[in-house]
Amino acid sequence: MPTLLQLKSFIAVVDEGGFTAAGRQLGLSQPAVSRAVATLEKELGLSLLVRGRDGLVLTVPGSLAL
Repeated sequence: MPTLLQLKSFIAVVDEGGFTAAGRQLGLSQPAVSRAVATLEKELGLSLLVRGRDGLVLTVPGSLAL
């Protein structure tokens, strides 16, 4: 079951456009936010974000989850 931290981290990453900015907003380190989102994706068995050099893009499941 997803935790509140995982859900808040996912939403912050989308809202802020990246893990570093999401960490600043949440008062967490970038690795902590990245771990929370990765764990959420693993628990759901879905890829929620596509991470690339040009930033982040929501996948279809990510859009539905948001």
